[in-house]
This record gives sequence, structure tokens and C-alpha cells, in this order.
Amino acid sequence: MPKSKFSRDIDALLLELTPHSNSDVMSKLGNIRDRLVQLKKQRVVKINHSVLELLVSKYLLESGYDVCVEEPVDGGSLIADILAHRRPIKKAEMLKQSIEQEVMMEESESLLVEIETGFVPPFAALNPGNYRQARIAAKIARYSCLTDRFALGAPFYHLLQIPRMYLSNPKERTEAEAQKIKALCDIYYRNPRIPIESLFSAELDSVYLIDVDNRSVSRLSARSYLEYLRGPSDLFKAVT
Repeated sequence: MPKSKFSRDIDALLLELTPHSNSDVMSKLGNIRDRLVQLKKQRVVKINHSVLELLVSKYLLESGYDVCVEEPVDGGSLIADILAHRRPIKKAEMLKQSIEQEVMMEESESLLVEIETGFVPPFAALNPGNYRQARIAAKIARYSCLTDRFALGAPFYHLLQIPRMYLSNPKERTEAEAQKIKALCDIYYRNPRIPIESLFSAELDSVYLIDVDNRSVSRLSARSYLEYLRGPSDLFKAVT
């Protein structure tokens, strides 16, 4: 049976990535590829989203994480686009690392990354900005409490509608800020609604900017992303 267009595109991407990574990373990406192809047969995933997942997965694998995609979390009530875990490094292994890496990787860490393509459904055609801001606010509130770190991933041309409240310390957030975001979320998320407590405690650690054309990923802190919004093209060139 001939391959589907989805499988051909995914395999073409992996073939391009192979010379730029090691065999262990590519083997693990192959497993992720198989899961995505299976989910495509079930009509669960789409190619644009899956390509972004693969590129971020490669970046994380090369950073020392173990990676799963489309993984059930919170008792199966939510699906994580990318769920990653980085194990502690033993002392013998630390000797092979630089001091910077040693400090960064001496403890285990879990990371959840939600990929955003910028899609707006037809029912939000007249208020796409509000919809995107509510979606991002709800994603951060729902997912960030499930792992040590939470991040968003997006193609560099899609400017994420991140509520500024999430860029401040949770202790500095005001009731008025939280109520405003909750009112927006309540328009689109009613079953279940987003608890206001989640808006106060939720945190966004970083944003992964994905350049599909050049097969590259860059990580920015949430605050650095503000600088990216002021001049995305220049900054992306600077951090790539």
C-alpha cells in the first residue's frame, strides 16, 4: 500500500534531520514518527501540528530529555502535545559535561510543551484575537501545574496572544487582572470552567520558536518573548 501524504512528509523531514543529529536521537524520533502516523490514521493529528512537534522533540532530545507526544495527563482528562522528562546525571557522567550543563542537569525535571499553530475555528471568525488570548490563557492555567516547567511552542511567524498577567510574578497578580482573563476564558471554556485560582498560580516558563523552513528551534524565556514581539525578525536571527 502506498504511503499517505502525511507519512511521506514526515519521512522527508526525518531524512533531512538525520545528518544533523546522532543515531540515538533519530531512533527516538522514529518512534515518535510511528506514533504520529498511527494517530493520523485515527484522524487525531494533522501535518502542520505534527511537524512542529517533531522539531521541538528533536530539540528536547538533544537537550537530554526523554520525549513522548500526544500523551494523556491529569488522569486522561487532557492530552499533552509534548511531555518530556530529564533524568538526573550521575557524578561519573557529570565529569563529561561542562560546568554550565552540570548545574542545569543535576536534578530531574519534567516539562510540558503545548504547540500552537494559530488556528482559529469558524465560530470565532469575528473575534479571533479574543479567542486566541483565551486559548493561551486557558492552556497555561490548565497545564502548567502538571509538570515542573511549562512552555508554549509556535512557528516564529505566529505571535502568541499571551496575557501580560502571566509575565508577572504570581504573587504580584491582582484580582482585577485575574477576573478580566477569567471572564474571557469563560466565553469559550465552560465545561469545565477555568478556576480563578489557576490563573493566579499558573506560570509560563518559556516559548519555543520554530522555524520549519530552516528546521530549527530557539528557546526564549517568557520575558524575552516580549522583546521578540517588538522585533521578531531581528531577534530570531540573533538567537538562532
